[in-house]
Amino acid sequence: MRRLAHPFATALLIVALGAVVAPRAFPDDPQDVVYMKDGTQRAGIIDEESSTAIRLRVRLGAVWIERSEIARIEKAPTALEQYKKRAAELKPGDAEARFALSNWCRQKGLAQQASELIAKTLEIDPDHAGAHRALGRIKVDGSWVSEEEHMKAQGFVRHGD
Repeated sequence: MRRLAHPFATALLIVALGAVVAPRAFPDDPQDVVYMKDGTQRAGIIDEESSTAIRLRVRLGAVWIERSEIARIEKAPTALEQYKKRAAELKPGDAEARFALSNWCRQKGLAQQASELIAKTLEIDPDHAGAHRALGRIKVDGSWVSEEEHMKAQGFVRHGD
């Protein structure tokens, strides 16, 4: 009996398809919920709207739903709304929680908030390795410096790109 595909190739295909059809970039992201007049509900991402219909992006594609069939819609919170909630729950003085939230913000495209959280992390813990690395710094002789500063201190200079 012949094998149709190598098990590794099959697993790779499944992972690739999952990445293509997933409705959110992150599995823990909340989804919009559309409650239909017939009592059913559908979850996904509303990515297009008109006066007569909405387009709901779901795991295997997208569907158009007529507004006349919709009882109500619950919109998922935006990344910024989620950030505000998470930031409000941070305990004072918790550098690690701020650093973790900065990573989450960076993944969600909230660069300004991520930058502010890195600064706050370093304010609380001036030697926080992850925060310094996020800023492109390396530790040399007990001090955090940029790689460029480190190279200059060794006598190297940038030439061209």
